[in-house]
Amino acid sequence: MTDDVDDRHGAFTLDELSDYLDADRIPVRADIEGDPEAVAALERLQALRVASRDLLDTEASADGDERWISSVLASIRTTAHAGRDIPVPDDDPAAHLVVTEGALRGLVRTLGDDVPGVVVRRTRFSGDVSTPGGVVDVDVTIVATLEASVSDRAEALRAHITSVLGAHAPFRIRSVVVRVADVVVGGDTVTADVRVLSRELTAAVLAVPGVRSVLPPGPGLATLVRDVRSVLEIPRDGGAVLVQDRPDGARVRVAVTTDRSVPTTTVIRAVRDAVVTAARHFLGAAPSDVTVRVVEID
Repeated sequence: MTDDVDDRHGAFTLDELSDYLDADRIPVRADIEGDPEAVAALERLQALRVASRDLLDTEASADGDERWISSVLASIRTTAHAGRDIPVPDDDPAAHLVVTEGALRGLVRTLGDDVPGVVVRRTRFSGDVSTPGGVVDVDVTIVATLEASVSDRAEALRAHITSVLGAHAPFRIRSVVVRVADVVVGGDTVTADVRVLSRELTAAVLAVPGVRSVLPPGPGLATLVRDVRSVLEIPRDGGAVLVQDRPDGARVRVAVTTDRSVPTTTVIRAVRDAVVTAARHFLGAAPSDVTVRVVEID
């Protein structure tokens, strides 16, 4: 499966936007400021940084790293994924009612889980999102397995989203488009076996001495870690280690934070060995490709 579908917000990567934010958005870049998706991402990053600074102030009073990290995860996950505020039509001028874009994306992801052999990878809302009761188009990108008709399942998901989303979204849905970005050969691999293996590999990596945490790899990871020891939302029913089923074998990507008391090169090789051993036990063969990244040493 390709893994670059979510790399950009508008025309820009999160790394580009983070660098722009680091410079306090000076000098002003009209190309970024004129891109609604890029501006929304900048606002989320800014909110994340403010939240992380507040959380860092509580570190000294926390009862150990595990408790602190847990509090960070509980507090930051929603902020990181909230997206734009979508206003709810209301007659009270003193009220400000919103449903976050992240909440609706999460709902669509859950609806995707209702369709066998389908995983929702991305949901975009375009149109008059900022106007209460505005008209919006919904674009959903999925990955599907081959055990049944891909087009039939894409249509089933489109109908399911059309039926359910309108009861929760504060906008009027003009269209729902479901695009198939990738097809996975191997039965229910994308929804079952890969997620089980992901959990197994995550547990194996966490058991390696010197590993502090395992983070889901992704385009926003470096930006988030720069701001606070945090993780993106761990995949439903899965683990933080990314596993991709390919014709030439499993591809595994791991991102970890490590303890400076253990040499980093020792830890990273031990993580690689743990991944290969666990994957061989689970699959009967070593992965075709293993990437291990240390993203923070503390």
